[in-house]
Amino acid sequence: MHPVFKAWDPREVWIGDLALGGWNPVRIQSMTNTPTMDAAATVAQCIRMIEAGCEMIRITAQNIQEAENIGLIKRELHQKGFRLPIIADVHFKPAVAERAAQIVDKVRINPGNYADKRISKTAISQKEYNEELERIAERLHPLLKICRQYGTAIRIGTNHGSLSGRIMNRYGDTHEGMAESAMEFVRICHAFGFHKLVLSMKSSNVRVMVAATRMLVCRMIQENMQYPVHLGVTEAGNGPEGRIKSACGIASLLADGIGDTVRVSLTEAPENEIPVARQIVSRFSKPPAGRLDVESEVTPCHSSRFEYERRISWPAGSIGHGNVPVVLSGRQRVHSIDEYLAEEGNAGVWDHPEEQKTDEPCIRYLNCLPHQPLPACDPIKSESVLVFSTSSVSETLAIRQKIAELDGLGQAFPVVLKYEGHEADVSRFAIDAAICLGPLLNDGLCDGVLLENSQLTSAEVNRIAFAILQATRARITQTEYIACPGCGRTQYKLEEALKKVKAATAHLKGLKIAVMGCIVNGPGEMADADYGYIGQGSGKVTLYHGRKAVKKNIPEELAVAGLIDLMKSQGDWQDP
Repeated sequence: MHPVFKAWDPREVWIGDLALGGWNPVRIQSMTNTPTMDAAATVAQCIRMIEAGCEMIRITAQNIQEAENIGLIKRELHQKGFRLPIIADVHFKPAVAERAAQIVDKVRINPGNYADKRISKTAISQKEYNEELERIAERLHPLLKICRQYGTAIRIGTNHGSLSGRIMNRYGDTHEGMAESAMEFVRICHAFGFHKLVLSMKSSNVRVMVAATRMLVCRMIQENMQYPVHLGVTEAGNGPEGRIKSACGIASLLADGIGDTVRVSLTEAPENEIPVARQIVSRFSKPPAGRLDVESEVTPCHSSRFEYERRISWPAGSIGHGNVPVVLSGRQRVHSIDEYLAEEGNAGVWDHPEEQKTDEPCIRYLNCLPHQPLPACDPIKSESVLVFSTSSVSETLAIRQKIAELDGLGQAFPVVLKYEGHEADVSRFAIDAAICLGPLLNDGLCDGVLLENSQLTSAEVNRIAFAILQATRARITQTEYIACPGCGRTQYKLEEALKKVKAATAHLKGLKIAVMGCIVNGPGEMADADYGYIGQGSGKVTLYHGRKAVKKNIPEELAVAGLIDLMKSQGDWQDP
């Protein structure tokens, strides 16, 4: 799947003294996780983030007092010589956003929080729908007047798990609903003549985040309301998995030329997010390649514009033909492995397209370079798999075109993506591999991956391959953790809790477990998790099964055991 983005050229928006959108570089931002009322701790953390390369900083504002304290934090940063834009993150209360807008450079609001309460009716008339939009416009107008007066920008930040009842009623919990939720606010702002906007589509599901952002961009183009886009995979977690998940989502959109600012959300110290974001952004041209008319690009004939659709290829062993993507291993003789790194089949040899080197029945793995002609091979002679090598985003995009050529010729050979790196740092290698492989995996265009790195052990390399497949939901072989980075609303030890939950549950293949910092975002943003471990208050946790709170206000030290008991009661627990 590769949508056509014609004439995508978002307007330039100034956030304080920093220009966003237009032909400006992709900007790096992050968010503090210290209590907003602790100005000293927040200032110190901001400085660490700035020194790591952060260009914009977001701080939570839960009430008027916190909004005003952000002013103190901003003044102290200015006194120390740091004048980067400061953003207030506001939930639920328009009055807080209106006060914050008089202090900060940008206010982030969630459309779901401006709408009426959840609607339980099975149907809403168009009249009722329009009446709620009118009420939203009335609530939003005071904020727009203040922002115009103070030169403050607004980010319309739509989250997958916190859509309004009205949107859920009409569109369901879908990427289309996410895009429309944001566009309703864009239209209101446009009608009032307010244009200092930035938009984002956030989800912990990489496919949803990519699809929603692509749809949003197309809607903005269609309606001639083009504003900068903020990219990020929310609740990505920590460690290599969190970095891989973020890279797969952000890179897929940067490869389309979409994205003006990025935030990598890790359940770690926020300064750890900055090097990851910088590494991702550095792999793309500035300005992004998509700032032009790409209508002439070939779109693979198998796919739709937004819905995930797997390319169906001919079978070669268990490779292709709709099977889950394989992980290949071996330099001389090739085979596929399972998540335990044991050989699972698909034995074959590296072969030349023009001649078969062996009469032994096996798969022919044909090396292909993205900028060279497609190999001339006869699928009747033997099972053949095309292995395309990529080491850069430009090569990944060229492979996308080659796959389109194959489809256009009716040559449904299975395609494997090969990435070879030389980075001795596991995380950096994992991020680079995810950047190059993620865009095509998210579009359902490959049947397997092959990673090589002589600086790392084969076990390390192959585990990264499975983690990339997991992040794009192409092949589920691990427990998936949906974990927020925490912020000033978090009142328990989030990083420590995530480590404990992972240690206890990492063997539960296929389950999705959310570890969230607070009750404000937690229940909504854990979206499709099977179980939730949500901060309730000071040192307290509430446990969820799906979206239902099952055990409330459990002391933090008892919460992991309570989670295990809950899983046992639902039949989802297995002893390690």
